[in-house]
Amino acid sequence: MKAKLRQANKLLQLAELREGLAQREVAAAAAVLSDRAQDVAAREAEARKLAHIQAERRETLRNPMIGSAQLRGSLAAVLTTFEADRQRESEAELALQEAETRRREAETELVDARRGLLRARRQTEKRHRIRIPLADALIRAADRRDETEMEENRGFRHRPNSAGE
Repeated sequence: MKAKLRQANKLLQLAELREGLAQREVAAAAAVLSDRAQDVAAREAEARKLAHIQAERRETLRNPMIGSAQLRGSLAAVLTTFEADRQRESEAELALQEAETRRREAETELVDARRGLLRARRQTEKRHRIRIPLADALIRAADRRDETEMEENRGFRHRPNSAGE
């Protein structure tokens, strides 16, 4: 009985260790998700800022077209700037999509970590349920031994002495 209780205690300790590891895994996954969400927000802000700056620059470049030599130079500069702006905007959009993908991956990792934590908790609860009856049975057996021993001791004390009568 004691061996079974020791085994149940060891299994319970192992289950609690697994649960603790799963809790740390959930915390780490939540931290990664938070970092990824902040990255997405930063990239969105960067893309909005870039679009705003480039829109202002395009507006500025449209207005100063004076004279034919200046017009050709300005037009070439405007077209080059517009192309570069479109390239930067597409790069910013691509970076945003990549950040969003990493955030979704982090969400999936967090869900998986939470599932692992739930499995570990169920295992810990199962080990607790197994251990309780074993511990109770061991206590009852010890109580019965104590009662039997007390009864035997009483029987020896109350036995009449046949030699002394």
